[in-house]
Amino acid sequence: MAATHNSMHPQSGDDGGEEFFPASQETFTRAEIAPLLQELRATREALRAHEARLAPAPDDAGAGQWERNARLHAEDVTELRRTEEDLLFTHTVVDKMIDSAYWIRPDGRIIYVNEAARSTLGYARGELLAMNIVDVVAGATPEDWATQYESLKQTGALRLEGNMVRKDGTLLPVEVQSTHVQVGGRAYACGIARDVTERRAMEEALRASEAQFATFFEWSPLGLSIARVDDGVLVNVNRTLLETTGYTRAEVIGRTARELKLYDPA
Repeated sequence: MAATHNSMHPQSGDDGGEEFFPASQETFTRAEIAPLLQELRATREALRAHEARLAPAPDDAGAGQWERNARLHAEDVTELRRTEEDLLFTHTVVDKMIDSAYWIRPDGRIIYVNEAARSTLGYARGELLAMNIVDVVAGATPEDWATQYESLKQTGALRLEGNMVRKDGTLLPVEVQSTHVQVGGRAYACGIARDVTERRAMEEALRASEAQFATFFEWSPLGLSIARVDDGVLVNVNRTLLETTGYTRAEVIGRTARELKLYDPA
């Protein structure tokens, strides 16, 4: 029977710190083990993680006896612990981020989604992980995905805009930043999708406003013109101004009102 203990210990070796274990495993008496484990739990300026295992050690008669001797094996697992912590940190950050995250295999299978992806599309996480990316992209086909993935593989990164399909059938406008990565010999498309519903609404409102202004400008009963501030060169005039002056649009654009004597300088 063996017992395992995880702890932290000051770094040993090249940094000048005291080497905790003179060998990878050593035999100690039962009385000696307690203070060793206590020291193993201590934390100092430079921390190292150790995993300690206790097992009966043979006595002089050859039998393993806990009563008198035990074998203590300690292994530095600092890098393993740090890797685990980094993975946990990354997973937590991605899972809680506002934008939706999708990890996708080359064949389009979805293998990871974060909480934002689940909530914005209205699916349970398990439902999305059983789906293909073309199932949630409006109008997408397997052939479309194959072409897009090949382009992503060649360039390493892509930025696209489109619509995703919620579970209730409504569309979600998104901007997607995709990156091609390889981990452990496997390739993935990692996509971050941002909801651009508000941005598209603002763009549509701006286009409508511009169209309204253009209509007012063109059909105003007053002669109107638009000129550059720095040199006064005309960049647009309305039909009333052309009808009033007798000029054509081609004759006016690119010249100044002074050159054309459109206005009385007095």
